[in-house]
Amino acid sequence: MVSALNLKPRIAFTTTVYDHTSVGGGTFVHYLRQAVEDGKLDIVFFSDDIGEALEVYERPVRIPAWARRLPGGWLTRSYFFHKAVQADHSIRPFVMIWHNNVITSLFDVALPCGVPVIGMVNDYSNAESRSPLASRRKYGTVRAFIRYGWQLFEKWAARRVDHLIVNSEYMAERIGSAYKIDEHRIHLLYKGVDLEEFEYVPLRSFSQPIKILFVKLEFIRAGLPDLLAAIADFPVRVQLTVIGPPPQSHDAIRAMAEPLGVAELLNISGPIGRDEITGIFRDHDILCIPSRSEALGVAFMEALACGLPAVGTRVGGVPEVLDHGRAGWLAEPGVPASIRGALLDVIENDEERKKRVMHGRKHVTRFSHEYMIDEMNVIARTVVESSEVSEPCV
Repeated sequence: MVSALNLKPRIAFTTTVYDHTSVGGGTFVHYLRQAVEDGKLDIVFFSDDIGEALEVYERPVRIPAWARRLPGGWLTRSYFFHKAVQADHSIRPFVMIWHNNVITSLFDVALPCGVPVIGMVNDYSNAESRSPLASRRKYGTVRAFIRYGWQLFEKWAARRVDHLIVNSEYMAERIGSAYKIDEHRIHLLYKGVDLEEFEYVPLRSFSQPIKILFVKLEFIRAGLPDLLAAIADFPVRVQLTVIGPPPQSHDAIRAMAEPLGVAELLNISGPIGRDEITGIFRDHDILCIPSRSEALGVAFMEALACGLPAVGTRVGGVPEVLDHGRAGWLAEPGVPASIRGALLDVIENDEERKKRVMHGRKHVTRFSHEYMIDEMNVIARTVVESSEVSEPCV
């Protein structure tokens, strides 16, 4: 057993995103890598997203082309992750195996190596897809049925890992209830942001057209159709920048905008890198992501950090990030009129805008990446102190 005085338990960390930081999971890993380089965490990363191992803490996971083509790619990934971790573990044991997505823990919990297995559930879209027909409005028909299938695997793994990590209080309650998991096995770890990356501009002045920013890969779930409807016949000239959706979906987005008469207001771009986001925030007036489903909302944290007014919805962990409306504006999900009203309030009420933006910068300090790393260390030590580590796998 590792001594409680060891502040940096040796962790095997598996992740399907490593080099790509345009998605939330990649940003989280980016901060973990910084912490490893700064000596704050002792992690070895296992990922099929590592092109070539350049650092001692990197382990590329090679998945054969034939395995990638099989139905259920997550299942084959889980097997190859398990084999890669087991090979390292048999030489120099880890004290725990931590999965960035609990589904990749399937083989680790089925064929345990004698150390605690930790899994993360980063959103509740799988958990709420127990009835795909009921959830297809949020995700689209195809995605709803796919998520229904993954819900079965996620639930199986989540109930068998030793500890489960979620990223909001809402997620802790929602996943615990949906999957029947004891609360003592669930830990809250807020995703963090580097506050120094974002220049704080608290007193923005608006000029027309007012530039609204939408940032999300899964644009249906994030409420882009509702935002398009909200800016139709808007009383103020606006321009909407949509960032995140892959290029093959851009025509579908324009097709949604055409009947509403807002296609000419659109500027659509694909995923972006970390080095671009701060400049994009600086060039816009309002961040609006009116999600129909959202576990937390890291983009809102980034907006608060740089003083960009943020409009979200009363779903998932968004109210936690926006301090229940004190650090931003909360509209009703799926209700364009409510989203429209929130946008107008941001534009027309200067004093309230300044008040919420200033409070937002103070509130977002609880989501700093330094605090996140400290909390991860606390969770790791708690796991070590409550677990007995057996012999390594052979």
